[in-house]
Amino acid sequence: MYSEIPTILRSEELLDKALGRAAKIVKEDKEAMYRIRKTTSAQLESIRDVTMEALERYHSTFPNLDKISTYERELLDIVVGVNPLKKALGRVKGSIEVLKGILDDKIRHVNRTKDIQEMKKAKGAAIGRLSSIVGELDSSLRFMGRARDIMRKIPDVTPGDPTIVVAGYPNVGKSSLLAKLSRARPDIAPYAFTTKSANIGHFQWPDTGPEHRRRRYQVVDTPGLLEKPSDKRNDIEQQAVLALQYLADVILFLLDPSEACGYDFPTQLKLLEHVKKDFPNVPMLIAENKVDLKRVPSDFLKISCQTGEGIPEIKKLIIETVPVDKYQSFVDEEAART
Repeated sequence: MYSEIPTILRSEELLDKALGRAAKIVKEDKEAMYRIRKTTSAQLESIRDVTMEALERYHSTFPNLDKISTYERELLDIVVGVNPLKKALGRVKGSIEVLKGILDDKIRHVNRTKDIQEMKKAKGAAIGRLSSIVGELDSSLRFMGRARDIMRKIPDVTPGDPTIVVAGYPNVGKSSLLAKLSRARPDIAPYAFTTKSANIGHFQWPDTGPEHRRRRYQVVDTPGLLEKPSDKRNDIEQQAVLALQYLADVILFLLDPSEACGYDFPTQLKLLEHVKKDFPNVPMLIAENKVDLKRVPSDFLKISCQTGEGIPEIKKLIIETVPVDKYQSFVDEEAART
């Protein structure tokens, strides 16, 4: 999800990179004064460019925290803290213009003077100010580096796509259903606030027709979150469920009437009530899986990931249950014409 964020160098590492590269630059000229001027100017330009490029890239590849979705903001607040990250990014952005102004000024000074000592003095002053300002950024850069490592582990879900969140106890068949609904093999990504991984599958509807007239749906299973009652979750998991409330368009709750999952049916129904309370405003579909092993009298949709029974019906029901928006209406009209 945040794969473009590069490795964030610490202050000392960034300075070593900029100064080390500049030290290799030597310009030729018969006259000593011009040779030193050209070399000093080129070295300062290299220091400026390497430092500015790194800091600008660090800042620009992080998301704009004022424009991200509510889900993304809640998620980032869980794993790194939005306010500390915003402060770190602000310090980096503020330092960019300051450093550029200092280095540009010293480069102009070097290019104007014919005094070799003045050139050396300007270079020394530039490096001194650079070292001081970049050094003051060290805590921010270290924080951004840790944030980057955590953020790259966040599952790649797209808030703009209709999202079906699968819930139910372990071993009721959530992963199997995910694979049945997805056209491709589901992605498995570490979930930053649990010890388990999120499983994410995608399918398109309508199944056929021009690509630009089809819409992508994503199905998300978050082990460790919606497979235990709310009173058994820790604070971070509770906040993660809050984030999912902004992402989910439909909750798909799976039951296992065969109880082969290891949980009796009444216990599974109690978990269902917890999930209903967690997502009071999200449409919910309830299906009984493993009906090839056992069927019980109920009004719930019957499916079997083993035999494929009920899978087309539940897919159709998902599409019908996702709240209609303008784009969906457009797709419906196009589908009706074909």
